[in-house]
Amino acid sequence: MRCALAGAALALAACHAAPRRIAAVLPFEAPAPLDEAAVLRRAPAGAAVGYLLLDAAQGRSEAEREADAPLPPASVAKLASTIAALEVLGPDHRFTTALVRKGGDLWLRGGGDPQLGFAELMALAQRLRGARGIRRFFYDDTAFPWSERIDSEQPPDAGYDPALGALSIEGNRVPIRWRPAGDGAVTAWALPWGLTPLDLAGRGSGRKFERDPGGRWLLNPELPERGDAQVPVRRPGEHAARAFASLAREAGIELPDPEPAPAPEGAELVAQHPSRPLHELARATLEHSSNFMADMLLLSTAVKLAGEPVPLAEAALHLEAFWAQRLPGETVRLENGSGLSGRSRLTARQAVGMLAYAARQAWPRPYLTLLPIAGWSGTLSRRMSTPDVALRAFAKTGSLSYAIGLAGHLFTRSGRELIFAVFVADVAARDRMRAREPASLAEAEAQDREADAWASRARRVQDELVRLWVARY
Repeated sequence: MRCALAGAALALAACHAAPRRIAAVLPFEAPAPLDEAAVLRRAPAGAAVGYLLLDAAQGRSEAEREADAPLPPASVAKLASTIAALEVLGPDHRFTTALVRKGGDLWLRGGGDPQLGFAELMALAQRLRGARGIRRFFYDDTAFPWSERIDSEQPPDAGYDPALGALSIEGNRVPIRWRPAGDGAVTAWALPWGLTPLDLAGRGSGRKFERDPGGRWLLNPELPERGDAQVPVRRPGEHAARAFASLAREAGIELPDPEPAPAPEGAELVAQHPSRPLHELARATLEHSSNFMADMLLLSTAVKLAGEPVPLAEAALHLEAFWAQRLPGETVRLENGSGLSGRSRLTARQAVGMLAYAARQAWPRPYLTLLPIAGWSGTLSRRMSTPDVALRAFAKTGSLSYAIGLAGHLFTRSGRELIFAVFVADVAARDRMRAREPASLAEAEAQDREADAWASRARRVQDELVRLWVARY
């Protein structure tokens, strides 16, 4: 018995042994890059792979494969919307949110600022201190039509698919948190407090949250008893106005319940908040791949392209026309400005053409400097992070289920600048995944794990091609 106990003690001591110490530090040696054929053999079975590598100075193709195959671009489509916004509106354009007043009526008027948040609303509320005689409070979100969501194919509880509106705050997403309260119950809340009612769904499903006709978010009973998530706002103007009224109350100003109405001509300006300049907003859009920001920029751009406010679907048509004029002979298909649609299509040649077009513009800073940097920033911070490729690629990523994109500029060891795009997609696998709603959270999570594994393989194909091109050219 003592021997058995002694053996158990030794095993326990081994588990808690001190970790191995570093014995030496060796200089990094870049692995030999694979050739194209070897890289492509690592692609997911059944996937289509299209790419183009272009010499930036000469405009000459250095490598290509299925470069004219139209594939879902995912968030690489944000190149199309941000480049158009920078040209049409100008890189220094700012979006203005204003408080205006006429008599006893007050308006909060949205100007399409995609980064408007609680801090900016509180700054406006502070300017109301001491105001008297406000009898009615309105919100004006008429700068362009609001959309309840970006893409109807996405799950209704997807925080990455929020509503869009000229008066929007904090990306039109609401954080929900829930914690154990004992005996299987939880306490749950959303912020801002009191604006988003919560309850428990009567049954499980493949979604974490359902929304009932009264606007309450219902938590799936299959969820663990502790969690954090974000759900989309569906009525952005009203949500922003109620949040503003809550912040004004904290500043000592009581406002009536908000009502929708356009601000009248001749209303007195009480206070205003200009956004950051557009080139900074475009950089944030691209670095963090914000669907909300990309489509907010598209809706504002379309006002100028169309000569009037238009809904999102029509704005996308104007974006297609913009690129038809700048890429002669090419036809792009864009359902929106964010890429959040499996129906959008771009070819590698079109994506490279967009980047080459942007590179020719005399903007205050080169477009490529707005893109994530390999191994360093944004959505590329953890990709291509070894010294042989880190900081050599400035590129936009894209990711949908069974559709992965990457497009940008790379700088080779010999000092050349190349423009590239690589798309990997399996449209049939995506269609199969979306053909049936998961019956439970467990089934939905298994489905996501399978799609994530496919995406990891597709990204490795992209990264290895970039590694090869950096070394070879």
